[in-house]
Amino acid sequence: MRLVPTKGNDNYSKEFRTSNKKVLSKYDSRKPVLGLIGINLAVFAAWRYGHKFNKKIETFMLQNFTVSWNHLRHKKFHTILTSCFSHVDYWHLGLNMIVLWGWSPNVIHAVGWPKFFALYIGSGLVSTVCGAWRHHLLGMSQKMTVGASGCLYGALAACCMLDPNRTAYFLLLPFIEFKLMYGLGALVAADVVGLFFRKSIFDHAAHVGGFLFGGAYWYYLLSDKKEANCLGTKAINPETLWTGKIENYMAVGTGLVRSPTWTFYGQLSEDEHCEGHGQLKSETKGWVWEGEFAKGEMTGIGLLKRVDSKGKIGVMRAGYDSKEGAFLEQKEYLDLMAKREAN
Repeated sequence: MRLVPTKGNDNYSKEFRTSNKKVLSKYDSRKPVLGLIGINLAVFAAWRYGHKFNKKIETFMLQNFTVSWNHLRHKKFHTILTSCFSHVDYWHLGLNMIVLWGWSPNVIHAVGWPKFFALYIGSGLVSTVCGAWRHHLLGMSQKMTVGASGCLYGALAACCMLDPNRTAYFLLLPFIEFKLMYGLGALVAADVVGLFFRKSIFDHAAHVGGFLFGGAYWYYLLSDKKEANCLGTKAINPETLWTGKIENYMAVGTGLVRSPTWTFYGQLSEDEHCEGHGQLKSETKGWVWEGEFAKGEMTGIGLLKRVDSKGKIGVMRAGYDSKEGAFLEQKEYLDLMAKREAN
């Protein structure tokens, strides 16, 4: 496949978003994640207001936004769901919302928000039941728990199975990085050990339950051959679409990548960035550059094709200077790169 240079289209961004509105909406993580965060914040605000100003509201929250075995025994089954959006402490809310914001988009970009919601809510429901049941077995049927941790353990399980080598960072020590599968494995191992202790500030059974459901649901999603393993279109970020081979919901091989401003034809790396030999076209300016890519960036010298005012296609060897945001002829580009290396 060859990308053909044109005079450019100033309306391309609008046309792209309009023609791909349905698929972009399905894989857009911003509104669903912000919606979930908004619900959690609203419930937290109700907790704080009730605690400080209105004891009736606080009592209502205790009865309807916490889960316990006693609640379930009295047929308050709605608390299995409502407790998943409930946080009493600032640190608990803050930590969970940071994880939700940071990791949920990875799953949504892979499978779309409808399937992510099923994963998220399902993990939460299983986790709350597991937590309440364990407390009942320990003779603490009245103990009430809250939090979205079980939902997030399910989402993290899916993230890990989608890309186990994805890099993660410590929240307070961002300069320390590790592979997600090791970090999540350590958390789950700690929760399994915690099951043998009666007292803990964490609901270990809920965490393990959410993790197990997330992993099981991901295996179920992989059985959907029409989307998990196929030739089709998926999002790789909120406004970028891949059309080509899909394996386990990841873009693989050679295919077409489209965004509101550019089109790329070539291969993607494991983290779905433009990699290796490929062609990049600016849809708004019309030029096409063919050469080598690394981590999504044009590198070295390639062939630049542009359409002049007379409609003729001109070809020149050029490199792209990302600092200046402009193409330079081969000699000028090589001289500039040599100068920068010398400095």
